Amino acid sequence: MSNHKPPLVNSSRLPALAISLLLICPTVFAQATSPVDKINEAAAKADITVEKLRGNISVLFGSGGNIVVLTGPDGTLLVDAGIAVSRARVQAALDQISEGPIKFLINTHWHWDHTDGNEWVHSLGATIIAHENVLKRLSGTTRVEDWNYTFQPWPTGGRPTVVFKTEKTLNFYGEALVLKTYGPGHTDGDISVYFSNADVLALGDIFWNGYYPFIDNGVGGGIDGMIRWVNTSLASVTDKTIPYPRPWPSRQPHPTRRVPRYVGSDPRERFATEETGQINQGSSRGQTHCRL
Repeated sequence: MSNHKPPLVNSSRLPALAISLLLICPTVFAQATSPVDKINEAAAKADITVEKLRGNISVLFGSGGNIVVLTGPDGTLLVDAGIAVSRARVQAALDQISEGPIKFLINTHWHWDHTDGNEWVHSLGATIIAHENVLKRLSGTTRVEDWNYTFQPWPTGGRPTVVFKTEKTLNFYGEALVLKTYGPGHTDGDISVYFSNADVLALGDIFWNGYYPFIDNGVGGGIDGMIRWVNTSLASVTDKTIPYPRPWPSRQPHPTRRVPRYVGSDPRERFATEETGQINQGSSRGQTHCRL
């Protein structure tokens, strides 16, 4: 199922692509302003677009990380909450999909472009679910050197109230969701969310389709963990599964056929000295992140 055609880029997704570039190549941009600030500015202006995945599952683009939406007769479940400045546009997009209240929000990891919207989503009545290390990160001050930014503790309403260590299942209007971690990877609190009936796999920032992945080694992420995550995830899906990585325009080749180009057993030998040697020692970060 190999396909080497140039990737198709939907112009409506450009803000999301710009965000990915800012996160993985921060040294390309002036460091007087953190990429976090630049991404927030972009998210405040970006349109939110909706794409239907399968059945009653859709995805929203434009507010930082992708937001996966599962709708039921009387409510909605979200995977990640995006950036808070996008609230009005995200809410308008959700209203197009379902008028039901948001009942659950699942965070795939702690990074602000996936959790900054937690507080407003919780204020509408949603229960926030995440790995126990997400609660730890959102409850304290965390510095990300690559982004030249120190995150202050999230408001209490923006923190998860249901946490787990290794695996959790959730049933939502007939859809069985399996929340699972394979240990540290992109961060120290990554999880995947598998929609069993629909055969859709939400992966947060574990897969970076077409980009060298950003790895937050400052909070326990690492290249070996990313490789373990990718290989384990690849082994768990079929050609019929829709895995949702960051970012993935749906017209591109199936992501599970492209990811091994960037992270896997062979690439481990190719860039292990760059990622493990340079990043863990705190040098050449921008150059390493920008390579494929």
